[in-house]
Amino acid sequence: MSFYRYFIFLTVVASCAFATPEIKILTHSPSINKGGSALVIFKASGNPIKELYIETSSKKQFQVAPFVKEGYFIGLIAWPFKVNSFEAHIIAIDDKGERSQRMIPFVVKNRRYRVQRIKFAKRLKQNVAQFSENFEELQKLSHATLQLQKMATVMKSRDDQRISKVTSEVLEHQIDRFEISPFWPVKDVKIVDTFGSKVYFYGNNRRLAHYNHLGIDFVAAKGADIKASVAGKVVFAEFNGLYGNQLILSHGLGIYTAYANCSKLLVKKDSEVKKGDIVAKVGQSGFAAFPHLHFSVHVQGVAVRPREWMDRHWIEKNIYAVMERAQKELK
Repeated sequence: MSFYRYFIFLTVVASCAFATPEIKILTHSPSINKGGSALVIFKASGNPIKELYIETSSKKQFQVAPFVKEGYFIGLIAWPFKVNSFEAHIIAIDDKGERSQRMIPFVVKNRRYRVQRIKFAKRLKQNVAQFSENFEELQKLSHATLQLQKMATVMKSRDDQRISKVTSEVLEHQIDRFEISPFWPVKDVKIVDTFGSKVYFYGNNRRLAHYNHLGIDFVAAKGADIKASVAGKVVFAEFNGLYGNQLILSHGLGIYTAYANCSKLLVKKDSEVKKGDIVAKVGQSGFAAFPHLHFSVHVQGVAVRPREWMDRHWIEKNIYAVMERAQKELK
């Protein structure tokens, strides 16, 4: 063997020994909205993969699940609405510590969210006082303004973190098919508050407190039925501070729906529910000025725009079409 051929042979052997994992994107949702969700299906190959996940520009890591055939994976991800820019990379690390990454080429669509200004007037003060009766930490505060500020900061953050923790898990079993319908948990209702809005409370010509609204509010009669639009497993069913009586369902692939301010919860944790089951009743528990359902959707711990998951056209284009393209390619 000539020296040149021997050199080429050693180069090939060395490159194979230290080859990084290979990532091939099969298909993905065409775009992602700020505050929205998107799906990607890809192949990861090479040396045994030790770690595999999707990381976004906010450093949030999303788990993936096996899809149809060995070596193929599916991941549902989200763009937090408070993060201004967005990129998503598939990260693969093999058993030798070699790392590869591949950017998912979503079309990124920014959007603005509503700002609300609410006067801290008599009726709202009464609601704060009534809510505070159930919490010693609020009763210790001498003024309704201080109670409101603690509710909008410390308590809201604590309650949201609890939801995020419950909705962060993803089952890693292989996904061959995924069925989901538009989420409409109550019928013939009016939506009065939207996802992502920043709510400011004012009094005496100054800003007192603010918080972000992480769902949408359906106005409905107290005691109205709340139904599961999609089959799922109950992962949370108890009182959760500002959200009152709250129910959270897992629907697979890291997507969860949450139902808050209920008067009654009709299912228990770890039970399975079918599409159409009545799971709770509309109410005014927690911090609520009127009977309504606070409905939210979460993807691996990130609150996302419920409107997308209520829209049949969006689901067809961004979820079903993506999976069908991948399944055809893998036949």
